[in-house]
Amino acid sequence: MTGFTDPSQFLPFLKSYVTNSAHFKYNELPFVSTFNGGASSYTFGQASVNDGWKVKLSEAMSSGGNPVFFVPSFQDAPCTEDFFSKKFPNVDGAFNWDSWPHEAAGNARVSTTDDNTYIKGAHSSKKTFMMGISPLQFKHMDGGNNWYRRGASNLEVRLSQVLDLQPDFVEFQTWNDAGEAHYMGNIWPEPSLTAPQVQTYTEKFDHSGYNQILPAFIAAYKAGATTTETMHPTNGKKAQGTFWHHALLKDADCSADPLGKPTGVENVEDIVAVSNFPYLYTSSPANISRLSFSLHQVSQATLLPSVSMVKQSEKSRS
Repeated sequence: MTGFTDPSQFLPFLKSYVTNSAHFKYNELPFVSTFNGGASSYTFGQASVNDGWKVKLSEAMSSGGNPVFFVPSFQDAPCTEDFFSKKFPNVDGAFNWDSWPHEAAGNARVSTTDDNTYIKGAHSSKKTFMMGISPLQFKHMDGGNNWYRRGASNLEVRLSQVLDLQPDFVEFQTWNDAGEAHYMGNIWPEPSLTAPQVQTYTEKFDHSGYNQILPAFIAAYKAGATTTETMHPTNGKKAQGTFWHHALLKDADCSADPLGKPTGVENVEDIVAVSNFPYLYTSSPANISRLSFSLHQVSQATLLPSVSMVKQSEKSRS
């Protein structure tokens, strides 16, 4: 609900898109989600938050001839087992935006506790659940927006978690959000117009390499696969993948940066090899040699059918 105080402010915009043939539909209804909107303040003049969204969104869109399938991300409301049965019976489902490890968790994988709570509550109430997949989260804009949520291996972990839990829907977080640096596709210049700081950590940082991984995952998910072992190359070759790395070492000198280092930087892993973190899926075991920037071999690994992660310390580049 960031940027709006009442659904009436964005309904004209929404109505202009829900009739577009490109808009995703489920059960012949346009699929609509949110970022936030579950906090106690979002009643929109009604008796409860649930009633506020029911009257101001669901009923308003239906009365205008455009009923929607509403699956919001109410991450500003507690995730509990009665989320659907008591708190928000009006929604058609829920989206868990929280797809990264929390800073306080240290060097830990992203938890699936909330995912399991949502999916259990959703299915017992005949509702749906949407799970997120994201590589990382990094924001470096001002004193209140300066953080890093561990993402070196998060994409590989999240792919496995989604296939294991089998949510009803999946959202890539995100396709074009430059501000938090987790864009997987193209980004637009608009964010830099209001926040020029964003340009400093997105310009010339192309994330389209993720496209080497996502098609195989999509195929596995749609086929009902429960592990990444069923992910196979989509390029007709024995192996397929991509590499990435962060641009600075954890202990780099950032004294000239007025914002200082982001919170969560202590959870960064200094690992790189050509462009770090290969995720390669193979149809049979394969020996993959990796080269450093000085073009000498620094490691070799045998990859079995699955999404495999191979790490190499950045210090081996020297």
